[in-house]
Amino acid sequence: MSRRVRRRSRRAREVPLPDQAAGALDRLSRRCDFTSLDDYVFVNRPGRRLDGSALRRRVERARDAAGLRPLRFHDLRHTYGSLLVAGGVDLASVKAAMGHSRITTTERYLLARSAGELADRFTRALAPAETAATPVTELAY
Repeated sequence: MSRRVRRRSRRAREVPLPDQAAGALDRLSRRCDFTSLDDYVFVNRPGRRLDGSALRRRVERARDAAGLRPLRFHDLRHTYGSLLVAGGVDLASVKAAMGHSRITTTERYLLARSAGELADRFTRALAPAETAATPVTELAY
């Protein structure tokens, strides 16, 4: 499933919507005060779209009630990109999902991989060479 979004450049694009997010939105659509599939997810009492500052205040109240450290909306975006990279999604796909125009912007999410995870990946990548039937001493150079 994908979702059409607008970004800073004012161009619309489609963003892959993972099953977890689609499921959460589906549960929200089943709430008793939802009237149609076109309703906004975050609304005020009359059902109108929240402006950015009202949404930010609600998120901050929820964050504080949960005892979490200060968090910006952009931190959520960074977490999304980092989790995609850490989950093994290739950089080109992450670049497309994040809407980056340059791969160098996406490369910052490579830092999301821990040294231990990278060592494990390197070990798996090199495993076939280690288990080769021909000993290294018999190879012709």
